[in-house]
Amino acid sequence: MPALRTFLELLTHLVAKSMVVVEELPEVAGEVRYRFLETVRQYAEQKLLEAGEADRVRTLHRDWYLKLAEQGFEEMEGPDQKEWLDRLEVEQDNLRAALARSASDASSSHQLLVLAGRMGRFWQWRGYAREGIGWLEMALARAEPRPSAERGWALNWRGQLEVLNGNGAAGLPFLEQSIACARAVGDGRLLSVALRHLGSAGPRDSARRVFEEAVAVSRAGGWEREIAWNLSVLGRTLALTGELEAAEQLLQEGLITGRRSGDMTCVMISLLNLGLVYSRRGDFLRARQILSQAAEFGQEIDVRFWAVAAMVVPGDVCTADQDWDAAEHAYRTALEAATRGTTRVIMASAGRRYAGLCQARGDHGRAVRLLSACATISHAWDPTIYFDPIASEEQMLAAARNTLGEDEFAREVAAGQSLTVEQAILDALRSEHQLDAPT
Repeated sequence: MPALRTFLELLTHLVAKSMVVVEELPEVAGEVRYRFLETVRQYAEQKLLEAGEADRVRTLHRDWYLKLAEQGFEEMEGPDQKEWLDRLEVEQDNLRAALARSASDASSSHQLLVLAGRMGRFWQWRGYAREGIGWLEMALARAEPRPSAERGWALNWRGQLEVLNGNGAAGLPFLEQSIACARAVGDGRLLSVALRHLGSAGPRDSARRVFEEAVAVSRAGGWEREIAWNLSVLGRTLALTGELEAAEQLLQEGLITGRRSGDMTCVMISLLNLGLVYSRRGDFLRARQILSQAAEFGQEIDVRFWAVAAMVVPGDVCTADQDWDAAEHAYRTALEAATRGTTRVIMASAGRRYAGLCQARGDHGRAVRLLSACATISHAWDPTIYFDPIASEEQMLAAARNTLGEDEFAREVAAGQSLTVEQAILDALRSEHQLDAPT
């Protein structure tokens, strides 16, 4: 206690002398941060170097943030997940410094692997897929190749982030390796997560089998959060094949189990997929009510990937109900949210959906530009979104070619191919007039 009192007195003195700045953290309620002025920080760093203490202090810093990332990895699955997502967002510069410290030290390959593996969920949920891929690639290249839980988690997130960044072909081998690693070391929780990710990204004809195994693994382990997530994705798979009664039963169980687990993301996903069930039955009013609840969860938690999906799905239901104005509003809202930070695969999914609406309402040029820009992005996550009355991409492009003529069609394709997905979305949003109703 005397040491703490001395430290606090010194800190107060430095603040009074304007050598330390106090910053409030709006992202983390009730917390403040103290930081040195940049000139003071540089002076302190120089003194550490001169005293030969810099490496020791950097290692202490790295180890502290490794523990924070490990705690955050667990807390993001519970009732305080929003608080922890925000905390990790605030600490990103320190976490990057900890990753860089591990990467710069040849003896710290294990710490780099653990830290990158623990950051994977944050990178996914807050839209930092490309950054995460870079760190995970480095961590996996430097770590020992023998199977371990730490390697399995890093492989899982490398595969998942590749898929979410739009490169499903690159991601699948990492997910398969993660599953093999989980089996080798007997880590059931890792196996459950990796199976779910593989089932969502892999061949659709094998998805049901993979999800059924994930459900069995999670039930055997008694992990309620995992059970809820796996029931949701299996329920979605059954709904997409028309097995609506069985799908609803699984999704209702997933809702109850998810609420009990404290993780609202699996509750949100179960609601999204229940919206699919009700819309497939033609009960669009009930579907919209359910999806409105899911969207509220998405905004509250601020899991950007799923928050955008929760905005897109109502557009799909409105399209199925032929409520074109509501569909356009939902899609444009989703696209605007996507530009503020999410993964490329959900951007492309939203872009393809909006292209379908554009084509149905007569704006063939904009539809072609969007589809051409999205062509290089994996379709792996498109089944997340329900979409029925709009034609397939091939049919849309054929209709556009027929309407526009070969020369104009070729110009629109070339224009779309010259754009990134992000640029194509901004181009699509630039028009302020409503599209015409379909004829």
